[in-house]
Amino acid sequence: MLSWLAGVFLGLLIYVVNSLSNTRIFGVLATSFFLVFDATITDYYELYRFSPVSWSSIDRIDIEGLTQMPSITYIYIAFAVLIIGLILSAILINRKQSINVLPPI
Repeated sequence: MLSWLAGVFLGLLIYVVNSLSNTRIFGVLATSFFLVFDATITDYYELYRFSPVSWSSIDRIDIEGLTQMPSITYIYIAFAVLIIGLILSAILINRKQSINVLPPI
């Protein structure tokens, strides 16, 4: 479930950033940032709260509330906020402003 949520987040991030920039490269760069960020924070446990990619690993979740790792409740709420925010952004970015109708001849 958590891996699926991370995949949905990354896919929506690519879509929204590419829609904003009208290119294909910036979405991939934004997603690559999160993947590289996850790989570089291995020893910095307090930064796991800011890495949605790391939330898909069960080793990086604090089930009992004894460490600085994010809790499962925090992860689910954060994924919900991120995904809903990206969906709303995609709708706002891609909605049609006006419909051009040709007058009858």
